[in-house]
Amino acid sequence: MLYWKRGYIRYTNKKLTMSLARRNLFQDKTRLALSIFGVALAVMLILVLKGFLTGMNRQITSYIDNSPGSIILAQEDVVNLLGSTSLLPEGIAQKAETIRGVVEAIPILSQFVILDLHDKKQPAYMIGYDPKQGGGPWELIAGREPRSKREIVFDRIFADRHDLKPGEQVEVMDKDFTIVGLSDGATSWMTSYFFVRKKMQRNYCWRQKQPAFCLSLFRIAGIKMASSKN
Repeated sequence: MLYWKRGYIRYTNKKLTMSLARRNLFQDKTRLALSIFGVALAVMLILVLKGFLTGMNRQITSYIDNSPGSIILAQEDVVNLLGSTSLLPEGIAQKAETIRGVVEAIPILSQFVILDLHDKKQPAYMIGYDPKQGGGPWELIAGREPRSKREIVFDRIFADRHDLKPGEQVEVMDKDFTIVGLSDGATSWMTSYFFVRKKMQRNYCWRQKQPAFCLSLFRIAGIKMASSKN
């Protein structure tokens, strides 16, 4: 059914309207296929970028997520643990352990270093820790943790990229280190973590003219909810 109103014909039959819409839609099948492909591609790109961002954020915080502590103690106004410098005085760990609810304060040292591997510059993030206290690799898939100053643990993916294996030596900060273990999950999109003894890294930092390149923080484990207000 149709009727005339002010110069145009208006269809009141819904079935006829739908038939015309389908006819217009499938009139040019090539254009329809390209439109569907464009929409699907846009949705796929959104999902890929979303997944990339989620994975990137998860990898960046992998060390914090797997650390033994629940609270990070750093220098005032430090909000970026990878790109900032935090220097804490000696004895701060003992003071932190006197706070009610604190089970243990775990000191670590960390800093960015540039490794020269196969004539290529490779940025990496060095973590100095005490194996007796924790703060090192959270998942060892080969070998063991460092026991001496000149021993090191690399991430598995990082080691595979540069064909490094346990027992081999690698130069770090002009010193030769022996690879004694491989960890898992310590590589992000921008860099990889590797682990050494805290005493070795502390001695290195103290010998530098600009110790601000050393990042020092403490992880406090076992905070009770009742004490979190204090």
